[in-house]
Amino acid sequence: MILSPEDIKRISDLVKKDPAQFSMKTEDGLKVLRNKERNNGELVCFFLNNEGLCSIYDLRPKGCTFYPLIWDMKQHKVISDDYCPYYKMFNQFINKFTHEVEDFVFRLYGEI
Repeated sequence: MILSPEDIKRISDLVKKDPAQFSMKTEDGLKVLRNKERNNGELVCFFLNNEGLCSIYDLRPKGCTFYPLIWDMKQHKVISDDYCPYYKMFNQFINKFTHEVEDFVFRLYGEI
């Protein structure tokens, strides 16, 4: 999950963790949430608890509020991420959230 500078500061301040503990920089220079490995080797979000719930739900990154709706960089449009097992249920919300997702992507990249 991509993190905005505001996400990083808010999360870091409230969970009292250095951003390097929960985030990393991608090859294109964006900050993203780290994954952690469960006992079975599965990679999950750093903030996912043992019950499978987000431990920072009220502080979650802006991109998490839209998920599984994501910006497809190749198609230049909002899609429902098929990595989510329930992605088809969210197709009906694409038009409703397109403007908000576009605004978020524009703030991160300076273009869409």
